[in-house]
Amino acid sequence: MHEFVSKVKGASYKKGDIIFSEGEASNNCMYFVLSGSLLVTKNINSELINLRHLLPENFFGEIALLLPETKRTATVTVESDTARIAYFDFVTFKEIINNTKFISLLFKDILTIYKDVIERIVKIPNLKEINIKDDFEILKQTRKNIRDILEYIKIQETFFYNIGKVFIREGEASKDIIYFILDGTAKISKTIYNKEIDIAYLNSGNMLGEDCLLENEKRFYTAKMGETGHVAILDKETFLKTCSIVPDLFMNIFKQQVFNLYKLEELYFSLAYKK
Repeated sequence: MHEFVSKVKGASYKKGDIIFSEGEASNNCMYFVLSGSLLVTKNINSELINLRHLLPENFFGEIALLLPETKRTATVTVESDTARIAYFDFVTFKEIINNTKFISLLFKDILTIYKDVIERIVKIPNLKEINIKDDFEILKQTRKNIRDILEYIKIQETFFYNIGKVFIREGEASKDIIYFILDGTAKISKTIYNKEIDIAYLNSGNMLGEDCLLENEKRFYTAKMGETGHVAILDKETFLKTCSIVPDLFMNIFKQQVFNLYKLEELYFSLAYKK
């Protein structure tokens, strides 16, 4: 078992036990599945929808660490005969984020769900466009923090790209490279039914190319400059190591990834379950 697990609390559950319910107050805890399987469900238009299954090494409940006052957005129930789950509050979380294995697992989990939601969106019948807005007010300061930290630590290569420059191409090998927009904007597109469709416009301070954190993963989307600007480049190993020794960088990127996923799921629900 992973070293960081020894630093967190654990509990055992049986089939049918509810870890938490949609709409209830958060207990400020995030969870990690040690054994067993769980089911995540959500009530949409009075219909109970199965969202995903959780297996060992999956995390859930992340948003409670970032917005403790937020109510739970889904219900998590034990599917297997037994399950063991680790849980940790914000204090414990900050104590273990110097572990690169923990950071890697956490990012992989978020990215896997993000990809799954995107795949669900593009399969929605008669979908004409996708508009993932980069307007989450709470992330404005987060993006600035990421830019400022990268500027301060100066461990990345920086390049100036003109408008229209493609720096990530869907389907190509990732080469274990991650990008950060330092200034300017980027346009994200994806091929859907043999047609390239714009899905998002991202401001400076955003991380791109995060799909390289998944094993043997090809690029999931195309990214090109929407405006001229500087782009920082980090290899995966340096990125994970830097996150483990610069906790402020990790926390801001973690917040960005969690809220981007939250926003994406809201978009999916609004498109797939229109009244």
